Amino acid sequence: MKTASSAWTLLFLAAAAAEAQEPPKKEALEATVVSIKGTVDVKRPEDKDWVPAEKDMKLKQGSSICTSVASSATLMLTGNLKVTVKSLTEAKVEDLAKGDGAVNADVNLKFGSIEVDIQKGDLRTDMKVRSPNSTTSVSGSTGIVRSFASDKGSALLSLKTFSGTWTFTPNSLGMEIPIEGA
Repeated sequence: MKTASSAWTLLFLAAAAAEAQEPPKKEALEATVVSIKGTVDVKRPEDKDWVPAEKDMKLKQGSSICTSVASSATLMLTGNLKVTVKSLTEAKVEDLAKGDGAVNADVNLKFGSIEVDIQKGDLRTDMKVRSPNSTTSVSGSTGIVRSFASDKGSALLSLKTFSGTWTFTPNSLGMEIPIEGA
């Protein structure tokens, strides 16, 4: 009887500890299209097909954006995080959430160029830009990320930073390479 009681006590404590260790809930955020130049299309998770982007359109996690020749779009992911999608680019918002004192933003750059500008804000910003063969983490930085498509499913990546520190992690090497700005 005492063994059964002890077992129940241990089970209860283990359940309480597991509940206490659950990761904090994240609040989903939306990106806002603040400017459009030329032909820009978006595909949100609820859309069956690509639709023309409109100023003040909201894009949630899972939304893709595609720009045509001589076209661009500027997205505000948060009050201090601006991403400009350059001409001939396709990118997808993989993650955009706030929680635990930070904003997480992950952008999958299929091909093309994006310009990232992260100003200092109230919350820490953790942003990752992924391309077919690398991951770039940006924190408190301004810079350009370019991913050039190739016929073999991989791409070349070009980084240019104007301020802050970026960390470049090529998937094939599995190591982080810091890149300093001006």
